[in-house]
Amino acid sequence: MNYKKVQDTINLQVESQSDYNTEIQQSTDSLLSVDNTPKNSFIQQYKNYFLIAASLIMIGGYYNCLFQGFIKNQFLESMNFTNNQYSTIVTVPHFPNIIVPILIGPLVDIIGIRRGTFICCFVMFLGFFFIVISIIPKSFALILIGKILHQVGTENTHLCQSTIVSKWFKSSNLALALAICSFMIKLSSSLSGIGYPYLYEKNNSLLLPLMVGFGFVVLSLLATVLIIIMDKKSEQYDCPCLIEENIVIISKKHQFQLKDIKQFDGLFWLICLQIFMIWGSFYSFQNYGQSVLINKFQFEQTEASSSLSILFFVGMSSPLFGFISDKYGNRAQVMIILSVMCVFSFLLVLVAPSRNEDMKPIVYIFLVLFGTAISIGNAYIFPSIPLIVDPNYLGTAFGISYAAKNAGTFTYSLIGGFALGENDQHFNHLLFFLFSTLICLVIVSIITYMYDKKKRDILSLPKIFTNKKIKNISTQQLI
Repeated sequence: MNYKKVQDTINLQVESQSDYNTEIQQSTDSLLSVDNTPKNSFIQQYKNYFLIAASLIMIGGYYNCLFQGFIKNQFLESMNFTNNQYSTIVTVPHFPNIIVPILIGPLVDIIGIRRGTFICCFVMFLGFFFIVISIIPKSFALILIGKILHQVGTENTHLCQSTIVSKWFKSSNLALALAICSFMIKLSSSLSGIGYPYLYEKNNSLLLPLMVGFGFVVLSLLATVLIIIMDKKSEQYDCPCLIEENIVIISKKHQFQLKDIKQFDGLFWLICLQIFMIWGSFYSFQNYGQSVLINKFQFEQTEASSSLSILFFVGMSSPLFGFISDKYGNRAQVMIILSVMCVFSFLLVLVAPSRNEDMKPIVYIFLVLFGTAISIGNAYIFPSIPLIVDPNYLGTAFGISYAAKNAGTFTYSLIGGFALGENDQHFNHLLFFLFSTLICLVIVSIITYMYDKKKRDILSLPKIFTNKKIKNISTQQLI
């Protein structure tokens, strides 16, 4: 009889301990997101509103940063510039962005993402203000300074946008969130391809289109202030500590050091090389594409400008590819596919007969294919960075990747302008240069796939999870 009572008591204690462990497990799950970081109730509730505001901070930058490419001939005529001066305007502003993002990334890690975002957005605003006032004296020096400031501000605001969006969406749907931001960028650039030629034709002046562009820059600055307020508010809901066996452990923020760059492995640098090639070729063609369409395929000026906007309209499919990326993964394989698409698209326009209006359908097929490839790249390449990089080094990683993007833009635009020639007649030289480098992109993409398979096979994951867990915390320890 006494033995039965003892056994019942033991069973009751075991059941109680089991219930206690279950409660602890449920409590832990409610506090942690899928990547084992503490949940923030404010972020969970308002992240969709935050994403809308974060998407708007780039509209002023990308509506205006390529405006000269859409109205190249009109721009040169209005400002009395030469082709050499135009080449300087489209290449020199990208040179500082080879270095600045590398410095901005660590700086953002140190001073905070909010201060960094506001500073970069204000530089973007200031630069475009100089561009607007430069049309009065038709000053080459003033517009060049404005383009440099605006380009530096735009690219580094984009870097900060990627970092702060990664912070809000690191637990789920990061690729989709970044793809939506990319969608707004493509939408802005598409509207620019329509708006600038149309508004210029209205009064045969740069003043009206530039004033509309300035309005978008002001909108971006207001959106930046809004996301700063929201992000600061979210900190009031942060979990200030981690719990291990009833002991409070205060979390410490990592401070950037130069040696942190050693944390990036070969896979990260291969992705940066892909970024260098694909965006270098894209922006180089964007800067000189109007001349190619006019001189090789007999497009009218306005028709050529509007046709280039197809690249950005097609690019608005990025959210769809972002959803597919989150759901199915296979990023390295898709990078190979987009590289082949780029090569095939340029092969079409390269071998097409020159000065033949019947070839215009080939041009539209090229623009759709190339634009789709860029859209896929936005959804698959940049969102791969948080997957392979420790969150503590995310700002630095995005800084290096954006530096690679701008190094590609500067290099390809410089070589592209030289290949095209002073009179824009060597269009096949430009197309052959871009075609050749995109073949190299295919090779690099294959190497990236093989490296990932051999080392970690992390790019095939269907969702973005960080492998790093919060120090000193796990479900087993809590139980």
